[in-house]
Amino acid sequence: MDVNELIKRAQIEQFENHNFVEAEKLYSNKFLVHLNDLELAASLKKQVDLLCKGGILFHTFWFGDKQEMMEDLLFNYINQERLSQIIPPELEVVEVQVYKEMEENDSVYIILKR
Repeated sequence: MDVNELIKRAQIEQFENHNFVEAEKLYSNKFLVHLNDLELAASLKKQVDLLCKGGILFHTFWFGDKQEMMEDLLFNYINQERLSQIIPPELEVVEVQVYKEMEENDSVYIILKR
């Protein structure tokens, strides 16, 4: 098992063993790009469980439709079509916007509401 897999397992175990109260907002800036589509779907489902009714998720991703490895780290580029397939039905899409972080149309943010 490689180091990234060990780290991921430790983070999941720590997350699952923590007692959370319901959150009003959850945010990430290009952190979830290191999850494949199945892991991202599972993460969003878990976030639904943590989010209060009416709560908001705000996440940013690199925009595109590919996956690549850089120094043993996954970069999962996401577009609106793939996002729509991954988002759990309990979440309403409030806004999806492609924007420039370093280059034109290289990033996308999504705002979701429970």
